[in-house]
Amino acid sequence: TLISYIAISSFMMIVKKYGGVTAVLLSTARKSMTLILSFILFPKAFSWYYALGACLVLGGLLAVSLKKQYSKTSSKDGNPSSSEMKPLTESRRIDDDDIESGNDQPRAIHQ
Repeated sequence: TLISYIAISSFMMIVKKYGGVTAVLLSTARKSMTLILSFILFPKAFSWYYALGACLVLGGLLAVSLKKQYSKTSSKDGNPSSSEMKPLTESRRIDDDDIESGNDQPRAIHQ
C-alpha cells in the first residue's frame, strides 16, 4: 500500500543519512511512544502487571547485553571463542577458486 511504501522509504532514507543504529533507535522510540500514547488516549486501569512485565523485558535485555559484554572482555583476555573470526595470514588464506567453489574455509599453505 501507499502508507507502507512511504514508511519503508522514510526508514531507508534515515538509514542512508544517519546510519542503521540511529534508525533502530528511532524505530524503538516510535514503538515506545505508541505504547505511552495508548495509555493516554485510551484510559484504562493501570495494573502493576504492566510494570512487572516492563521490568521483566528490560531485565532480560540487560542480562543479554551484560552477557555479550562479558564474553567480549573474556575473549580479549586470551580466551577466544570458537565463533570468533580469525584474521587471514600468509599461512591461512582464501583464493578466488575457493570462493567460486563455495569453500570459504581458509586453507593452510605449506611452503
